[in-house]
Amino acid sequence: MKQRLAALLIIPTLVAALVPAPSLAANGNQAPPKLVNFFLGYEIKPDDPAKLAKWDIVVLDMDQTFQFPERLREIKRINPKVKLLAYVNSSDVSEARFRGHPSSPGFKLASRVPESWFLTRPDGARIQWWGGSWMMNASDKCPIVNGRQWNDIIGEFIRDEVMSTGAWDGVFLDSAYSEVTPFSGTGVDIDRNGISDRDNDVNAAWKRGMTKLIRKVREANPSILIMNNSSAAYADLTNGVLFENFPRGGWAWPFAELRTALSKNASPKISSVNTNTNNQENPNDFRLMRYGLTTTLIADGYFSFDAGDAGHHRTWWYDEYDAPIGTARGAAKVVRGPTQGAYPAVWAREFTKGYALVNGTKKAEEITLPGEFEKLSGTQDPRINNGAIVTKVIVPPEDGIVLVRRTEATEVRGTSFQNGSFLQVFDAQGNRLRNAFFANRDDVPGGANALVVDLDRNGQDDLIYSQNGQVTIRLNGGAATNVRPYGTAYRGGIELAAGQTDRSAAWELILTPSSGREATVVITDTRGRALRSWLAYRREFKGGATVAIGDFNRDGLREIVTGPGRGGGPHIRSFKTDGVPWVGAFFAFDSNTNGGARVAAGDVDGDGADELVVGSGPGLAPRIRVYDGAMRLKSEFSLGTAASAAGLKPTLADIDGDGKAEILLPGQAF
Repeated sequence: MKQRLAALLIIPTLVAALVPAPSLAANGNQAPPKLVNFFLGYEIKPDDPAKLAKWDIVVLDMDQTFQFPERLREIKRINPKVKLLAYVNSSDVSEARFRGHPSSPGFKLASRVPESWFLTRPDGARIQWWGGSWMMNASDKCPIVNGRQWNDIIGEFIRDEVMSTGAWDGVFLDSAYSEVTPFSGTGVDIDRNGISDRDNDVNAAWKRGMTKLIRKVREANPSILIMNNSSAAYADLTNGVLFENFPRGGWAWPFAELRTALSKNASPKISSVNTNTNNQENPNDFRLMRYGLTTTLIADGYFSFDAGDAGHHRTWWYDEYDAPIGTARGAAKVVRGPTQGAYPAVWAREFTKGYALVNGTKKAEEITLPGEFEKLSGTQDPRINNGAIVTKVIVPPEDGIVLVRRTEATEVRGTSFQNGSFLQVFDAQGNRLRNAFFANRDDVPGGANALVVDLDRNGQDDLIYSQNGQVTIRLNGGAATNVRPYGTAYRGGIELAAGQTDRSAAWELILTPSSGREATVVITDTRGRALRSWLAYRREFKGGATVAIGDFNRDGLREIVTGPGRGGGPHIRSFKTDGVPWVGAFFAFDSNTNGGARVAAGDVDGDGADELVVGSGPGLAPRIRVYDGAMRLKSEFSLGTAASAAGLKPTLADIDGDGKAEILLPGQAF
């Protein structure tokens, strides 16, 4: 892996800019699929930090602490979990480094290099195999200058000039070859005595010297992450090895080497695969991307996909990167083909929330799955990612598939949803958490608002739904009770929420009309009998409201929050359960808009207190904002810039049982 440094290093001025927080937060959380980005070009543009923060590991040139220090800090600010590795070449120095700014790390390294440390031929000519970069003599045959050789100074340099900046979590050591002659060619004078040395002797001396170099990097920097490129021979000395250009040289042997490297790496293990399009600008080679990604999922490595050694500066993103497959469940296994040796086969690995398959053969294979799974609901390659529910899949040759475990609609409990809606799943930062799914119950009319909750608190689910001005209550699967809380003339929708409002054992229903009349909050008992009511907004406003109930301050008491319907400003009001106003009202979005606001309540961060989640109304760009109990903004994200005709109505439910409510958003809204 090489980078073109001429443009990077001759710029003498420091360029830095503060970048506003992005609407979508980072995805990189060091969980599968684990992703690494080699972003080795000169420029970090103002919008790049938000993009790069989505990766788990980002490798940038060491001179970026001089060129764009604020943008490095911005990546970390957006995603504190991201790991930044500084690119340092272990056996080359670019000519451009010698012409860099005196304050740049690259120039400081180049200035330490005496002429005698360059790798040369018998006539003293320097050797290079990549244009503009001179190869260094990493062996112990390198002349000693001031008590040091090339393989002595790299560890000290990294400690003093790289890690001392506080910007980096570790280093990426490029060109850590196990043999040098495939790159330098024959006729190397490794000991600078004017005579060509035998290739075997050159390579043996080189490997000993490179082993020493990496050991000294670790000794000088005992707690950093170290990834090396070009050879797995040093896997036991580093945290990871990069297997570049995979699988251009074949699949089976590099796959076996990747697994071996990971078995030897120091923890945390970060061995990686870089699959690329061989310097062709082809981000839509989805098959090639899947082939590399699923290989790393099987091996438990990190994955990178870009244009190649002349294009390690891309932020391509794929449906599979967002797949919420969870953590590995047991070891990978061969499901078709030879189980011993480095031979092409079909491998599979099960995850807590998904499944990965890779087919290293040149023949399509049909594989029976260990249960029912869903294909991803993707947009980039619908031929593969079509959202189908499957028990078998055909894995094309030299390809892979990522699947997620099926989630049933009945898991949406404790919160109302529109029956038959197609729901996307997000966390509070806007990360897509899993496949979308249809929330549907056969015992509820299509399009009705439905709520499954233990309303009478007897340990059994009750069903409540509303449509055409009527609320239907079925306790414990018994007979239906039908009520019309807004009179027989009202035929509009009714919003549903449920919670404890009066300290009685049973919960109550909290209702508001969706539209077409004044926004009256009505609280009923389990039989639909009205207990209390009040106007949430002035009587002249006929746009209805959405409603939510939650314990926002962990005092054991519930609060009720409303957002006006279409025609109103995004004016959020909160009440005690007797209708007395609670904390002050506020506008969740621009007060000049009139699409209203849609509210939901739930504990989205697992801290024991409910948050208020507000969706934008119709006619606005689809946006979600999350507020704490004091109605202070905690996070926000957007799902596009085009106006949504339907608006964005959030539903909150803990569908995976992790103690945090997921944000469910209707797919047709954006």
